[in-house]
Amino acid sequence: NGVWAVDCWAVKKSFKIRNICNVKHISSALLKGEKVGLVSDVIIDDELPYNILLGNSGTERGIVVSPYLRDVYKYNLNLIPKCMAIGVGSRKGTDENALIELFDEVFRENNIDRYSVYTMATIDLKKNEKAIIKLREYLGIELRYYSTKELNCISGEFSSSEFVKKVTGTDNVCERCAVLASGFGKLVIKKTVGDGVTLAVGFNDTVGGIKFLQ
Repeated sequence: NGVWAVDCWAVKKSFKIRNICNVKHISSALLKGEKVGLVSDVIIDDELPYNILLGNSGTERGIVVSPYLRDVYKYNLNLIPKCMAIGVGSRKGTDENALIELFDEVFRENNIDRYSVYTMATIDLKKNEKAIIKLREYLGIELRYYSTKELNCISGEFSSSEFVKKVTGTDNVCERCAVLASGFGKLVIKKTVGDGVTLAVGFNDTVGGIKFLQ
């Protein structure tokens, strides 16, 4: 019918459709010429249909573009941009599921969608740790490795640990990895400690050709 298709738009922008069953509510409204809301943490520079209203316009149906799980409308379609990078650390021989448990807990408590993560990183000394490998498999994303020298070149305030520095040569692994992997982005979740593992989250505000609102 020549009507703008939200699912095709999401694919074009590389957004993950969180609740794909709600596409029908958006498409049905657009086909009828009804108004649909759009709340976005991303700068939208595309030409959108006249009946898509930016902001929380009081409509029942709407689209939310955000790495955070936000319920704004009665029929809410969440589109998730990939903009988060996680840095991780693990003690030798730690239980292989420890990082998955910590990841799920951190993202649930901070209301961040897991599909917003596009990469994870650790120090090269830890690349064979089972907990790190298991999390990479769980998320299905790439795993980057950084040397001690690369991590020590980053300036900023990090949660320093003399024990970690003695073992790895750098005062903090997860936070420095998160900053590097996010393209020197903002550290949105600082070092969080689990059972023998650590995790931090970095935010890349320009990724995949999109720009986030400040």
